[in-house]
Amino acid sequence: MTVSGITATSAVITWDTDEAADSRVDYGPTVAYENGSVTSASLVTSHSLSLTGLTPSTEYHFRVRSKDAAFNERFSGDFTFTTAAAADTTAPVITNVQAVDITTSGARITWDTDEASDGFVDFGPTVSYGTTLSNASLVTSHSVALTGLTDATLYHFRVRSRDAALNEAVSGDATFTTTDDPPPGNVSGLSVTAGDGQNQLSWTNPPDADLTSVRVIACTNEAPSGPNDPDCSVVFEALGSSFTHSGLTNGTTYFYGVFIQDAVGQFSSGALGQGTPSAPEEELPPEEPPPEVLPPEEPPPITPPPGGGVACGDGICSETESSSGACPVDCPVPTPLAAACGNAVCEAGEDNASCAEDCPLGLPAEPVLRQDLELLAAGFGIRLPVSDDGSVKVLGATPLRVQLLVNHLERQVDRVELTIGSSVYLMAPNFSSQERPGLIAAAVGDDAFVADVMTPETSSTYPATIAIQYTDGSAQSIPFLLDVRGDGYAYALIEGAEQRISSAKVTLYAVNGARTAWDGSPYGQFNPTTAGGDGSFAWYVQNGRYAVRVEALGYEPSETAPFSVTDHIANPRVRLTLVEEVPPPVIVPPLLSSITETAQQTLEAVRDIPAVQTAADVSVPALAATAAATTVTLALGFNLLPLLQYSFTAPILFFNRRRRRGFGVVYNAISKIPLDLATVRLFRLPDAAPAVPGEPEVGRLVQSRVTDKGGRYFFLADPGRYRIVAMKQGFAFPTEYVKDVKVDAEYLDIYHSEPIVVSEKGTTISANVPMDPSQAEQFQRPARIVWMGHLRVLQNTVATLGVILSIAFAVIRPTAITIGLVVLQAVVYLLVRRLAKPRKPDNWGIVYDKATVKPLGRVVVRVFEPRYNKLLETAVTDGSGRYNFVLGPNEYYVVFDRAGYQPVEVRPVDYSRQKEPSEFGVKVYLPPRPAGAI
Repeated sequence: MTVSGITATSAVITWDTDEAADSRVDYGPTVAYENGSVTSASLVTSHSLSLTGLTPSTEYHFRVRSKDAAFNERFSGDFTFTTAAAADTTAPVITNVQAVDITTSGARITWDTDEASDGFVDFGPTVSYGTTLSNASLVTSHSVALTGLTDATLYHFRVRSRDAALNEAVSGDATFTTTDDPPPGNVSGLSVTAGDGQNQLSWTNPPDADLTSVRVIACTNEAPSGPNDPDCSVVFEALGSSFTHSGLTNGTTYFYGVFIQDAVGQFSSGALGQGTPSAPEEELPPEEPPPEVLPPEEPPPITPPPGGGVACGDGICSETESSSGACPVDCPVPTPLAAACGNAVCEAGEDNASCAEDCPLGLPAEPVLRQDLELLAAGFGIRLPVSDDGSVKVLGATPLRVQLLVNHLERQVDRVELTIGSSVYLMAPNFSSQERPGLIAAAVGDDAFVADVMTPETSSTYPATIAIQYTDGSAQSIPFLLDVRGDGYAYALIEGAEQRISSAKVTLYAVNGARTAWDGSPYGQFNPTTAGGDGSFAWYVQNGRYAVRVEALGYEPSETAPFSVTDHIANPRVRLTLVEEVPPPVIVPPLLSSITETAQQTLEAVRDIPAVQTAADVSVPALAATAAATTVTLALGFNLLPLLQYSFTAPILFFNRRRRRGFGVVYNAISKIPLDLATVRLFRLPDAAPAVPGEPEVGRLVQSRVTDKGGRYFFLADPGRYRIVAMKQGFAFPTEYVKDVKVDAEYLDIYHSEPIVVSEKGTTISANVPMDPSQAEQFQRPARIVWMGHLRVLQNTVATLGVILSIAFAVIRPTAITIGLVVLQAVVYLLVRRLAKPRKPDNWGIVYDKATVKPLGRVVVRVFEPRYNKLLETAVTDGSGRYNFVLGPNEYYVVFDRAGYQPVEVRPVDYSRQKEPSEFGVKVYLPPRPAGAI
């Protein structure tokens, strides 16, 4: 039984019989076979019947029947098949056709279809199109980017989509116009330094991608009116940022205009400057000594607010301070110059009634002209409002278009100049009509005088003025203020101070009902963006509600609460928190026998002592020679007992010598087992001890640590007095169990809460801290600890016995030889004791500025596990650039990062062959970031 030839409306049923018989198929959508039967009376053994008129995509039940010549009939069982889907003859439905992201040379065409289909865009300057771009992917949301277009040009386009069955739909004709290629921005920071017969000019070029040259023209009568002023000379035309104009006449003032030219030959409106060269004056010796200059009084200290925030009074006008609100001390409003009647300028506060000399009839009032002032940012897509006090909030070091509409300018204008701080710019006429009365158009635009500038980089308030000069000699000015706001930034609080986080991913979300990522492409801005080297970020946005999310390697992601933007600037500060640090893995070696452990510790002790390492070639032979000389001498005059005690009693101090580490250990005072996850805090005490001994001292918390699995911790401290406090649930500090000891089993430098005096900068505080368990009676002191304590007593007794016995022999037989041997024995004993005494290692690394080779403080140092790229531990260098880690037997890599410097990575750090945790600290040199780099 087979079913073949299945289509949307038909199928073929075939079967065989063992003798000749007729054919019949009953079929239908159920086992009732509602569709009836198809038959054939021919008596055959191979049967085939076709079913037609079926419904597409439908399951059918069927059975077959056959009767032989004697009318014996047999029925088959029930079978099923499903017809194919109907052939697709319907084209996709095209909707929501748009031209978006239009630039001077490109656009993106988007549309939707109701079924998966490919996409084509036909486009060109006419309805004949001429160019086609396509995307073969079968999708429902389509996007095709058009590139290589001509600026300021009208384009026709249509879209086409075909589904999998090649049914095609075509949209109607639509158009878009590419944006006009704006003229380049002006240079910033133009300065003219006069010298002997020369003027030296320097400036900063704008960030325009199509900048081709810089034209500098010089005039001697007045400031240039444009890049082609016939009264001026072109003195420099190249792609540079400085120029020395030499061969000049001293005492003559030279007026300069600096104009940027782009690839299509457009010029910027121009930056203006002037300089008067002069011969150097001969210096005459002073007739009288200059009066004594007293040093200025030191300003009162600035107390930063809690949490390391911005401090009012630090001289920096931050983004959270303002002249009218949080901190007028840091953000003073520049006092505008008082209007001076008779200076030929109709200024703010003057009119025809108060000063007809400066303000003749017919000049528009200053408030009227202020209505025509427009400041455009973010690709000139956002208009920034001018507040009632005449100030405009802007971001630093960003492009800004300043334009004065000509709605109320009826007199013939000679020139319009813009002054921001100490920088002066021409404002070029930019009109849509060539026939405005008295006005001459330089370009087609928005009926305005325009200057494209870069805002000042430093956050502050800058006075600005638009000065209008008319051809009849009259003039007037429009003053306003540029309030440059600081960028937002990502930071973390590390040891109570802000540390900015570079290279963080920052995303801005619009929160207007739904929370969506804000689209910055219409405004020439990126979202998400990457924070700068100082963690900075900011956007110009439409007013509304927003939230910012920041993500950085090694930190927990952080998102601000929704905030309202009312001045078109989104620049919040976002605090991040370091991810929970995972202690380095520690491999505990198996317990060896006492004899093997003693020998191993002895060898390690000798190798690890710096004095032994540097003097091994001297000290060991010296001791051997001393022992040999002693042996020969004693063999001649005494018996074997003095020989043995002279040779072996003092060196016994080397056996099982305890070592001082670069870290301290918090441990159970009874069982001597290290305590993990104990909190250790370092408090800075007053420099002077309390007048009454035993009086409790109040300190300031300066550092905190949490012990790892081995109970380890350490602090790097500057000179001063400190106290350590340890805390862990179920344990008490300070200890009462070993309160009167300084050496406890394997631990040296036992700490009991007494003040610690640090006399050298960068000293490691790493005392061993015992803590008493709350149920001390349940703990038994381990037998090994007891045995090791008895061994220490025996060890010191045997080492001291040699000196005592030598003195006794000298008393019994007081000869020059015996007395000399006493002295020799004492020297050997003191030398061995000194070498056996552990010392604290200098276990820190130092980070330097590669350019100055000076130590760098506040460098964030992070340790990562390379296999899973997991952050394990973070430290911050102190004022001397020092840091330290304790790493277990494993492989690591370490990253050094600080704002203003290029990060440095040390890889690999392979401690996998270490037997136990060891200190890590290497010298690292951070190269400064190049100027302008992010």
